[in-house]
Amino acid sequence: MSQVRKYLNDHELLALSKNKILVEGLQGLVKLDRSVALSEGVKLRIGSVITGNSIIGPSSDLGLAGGAIIESSQLGQDAAVTGGGKIFYSVAGPHLRNYGSQLRHSKVGANFVIRSMAETKNLVSGNNCKLKMFSRAYHSEIGDNNTIGSHSLVAGSQMGDGNLIGDYSSIENCQIGDKVKIGNYVHVRGSSSESSTVIEDNCQLGDHVVVHAGTRLFSGTKIPDYALVFTRNGKTVMSVIDMDETLENS
Repeated sequence: MSQVRKYLNDHELLALSKNKILVEGLQGLVKLDRSVALSEGVKLRIGSVITGNSIIGPSSDLGLAGGAIIESSQLGQDAAVTGGGKIFYSVAGPHLRNYGSQLRHSKVGANFVIRSMAETKNLVSGNNCKLKMFSRAYHSEIGDNNTIGSHSLVAGSQMGDGNLIGDYSSIENCQIGDKVKIGNYVHVRGSSSESSTVIEDNCQLGDHVVVHAGTRLFSGTKIPDYALVFTRNGKTVMSVIDMDETLENS
């Protein structure tokens, strides 16, 4: 009995055009595993390798300007993965934008944008989130509308919605509420002694907190809602807005 080849041959690649699938190159220039499911309107660019039980949503464009590698992953409709983009064992909602970066063992929502040389691993993300250039998000859960600045790290953390992390900052083992703004070069590090991020010893930031650039926070820190955190004379200090009083005087 002859052995079934792993990748589609030239004739089979050309036949995909009947389903309105564009394949830029023939066998050797594009590698498509026989177990892959492609939807109508998909474009496979030269240098792309799609393997495993991957499912590619309609109107997706994979590998523009250099090829893409997709392994055992599911992409929603209108995904775009440009040259050098790699996605392994991950699930992405519609309108993914991967500009030459890596998603590994992650699940991301709709309109997820990851810029060049950024990376995720074991990330669960809500909708409308963005990772800028050279940023990293590992072993974390983040809500909707979050932005992680360039060269920044989020690891072992939980974030609510609408948060903004500046550039060159690191957030490790921390719980963050909603609409928190963290400046550039901020270092937040909670305890990593427990596997769960929901522990009392971790660093916790409430809602609407603003952390100024260069601030350092460590395990056991508890920042209440509407707090302003900054460094003065080498010490980290905090100012809290009394919202009840503010509303009474408004």
